[in-house]
Amino acid sequence: TRTAVDLKVLIEQMREQVQNIE
Repeated sequence: TRTAVDLKVLIEQMREQVQNIE
């Protein structure tokens, strides 16, 4: 479903933001 894909994308973006903070 698109929802699952959207969630996956959001998780990837959050991970990138966390890495940037570190």
